[in-house]
Amino acid sequence: MLMSVLWFLFCGVWMAAFWLLLGIVYSLSYIGLPIGIKCFRMAKLALDPFGKEVHTVSGSGSTMLNIVWLVLGGGLLAGFCGLLGLIMTATYIGAPFGRECFKIAGIALAPMGVEPFSYGRYGLNPRFR
Repeated sequence: MLMSVLWFLFCGVWMAAFWLLLGIVYSLSYIGLPIGIKCFRMAKLALDPFGKEVHTVSGSGSTMLNIVWLVLGGGLLAGFCGLLGLIMTATYIGAPFGRECFKIAGIALAPMGVEPFSYGRYGLNPRFR
């Protein structure tokens, strides 16, 4: 519980704000709407990433959307998350936070075709949304 509160204060708010900002920008056009929806889901993951895994469920359209994403904002977001991860891993206490930052930075490179799953009481729960 304490780790989640500290994550929320020091990393989660900033990452989620960045994801939400990109989601709003992408949602302004019809073509960018699927990317905007994915940004909103990833903002939810950025607020509380502990105990969550990501699984790849790629399709034919996700590769093309990932290319568009990487060119139009994903590289900037991945760099931001990676830099935040480097800052967090500078201390021993921040190492778990840095690991989560790097996990989100990997997702930020290619978020289409990636679905977050949370560990529930009885194992994987695919109803993270």
